[in-house]
Amino acid sequence: MARCIFSLAATVSLGVVLLAAQNVYSMSLGVCAVALENAMEGAGVRADPKDRSQPGAIRSLVRLMRVAFAHDLMHPRWLVDRRYKDTLEWDLGGRRHKIDLARINGKSLELEDIGGMLSYLAIKNEVACIVGP
Repeated sequence: MARCIFSLAATVSLGVVLLAAQNVYSMSLGVCAVALENAMEGAGVRADPKDRSQPGAIRSLVRLMRVAFAHDLMHPRWLVDRRYKDTLEWDLGGRRHKIDLARINGKSLELEDIGGMLSYLAIKNEVACIVGP
């Protein structure tokens, strides 16, 4: 059997590989948040903190997620503008979601804050429905 010229296992620890994977995961969520906001902006869906409709709540949530990633892609933090310090509510998949924006302000963004990864994907799908084909 031929010898490997380069062995990743010999040069990089498992911890480094896991950290790199977590960073790629975080970056992909951040890029998705930017793309979702750009799609809504391009479709003319304005970010209005007073709009409590389904599209308005999703738009506000997407904006707040994008802001969290914009300030630190590897360690996103909720940075809730004072205009948004309220409770945000939306429906996805027949389930009501609610987030207390004052409570999460300044804290690390955790997908559990919005209902987990499946909710994040449902938000992506909801944006696609809102902006249309």
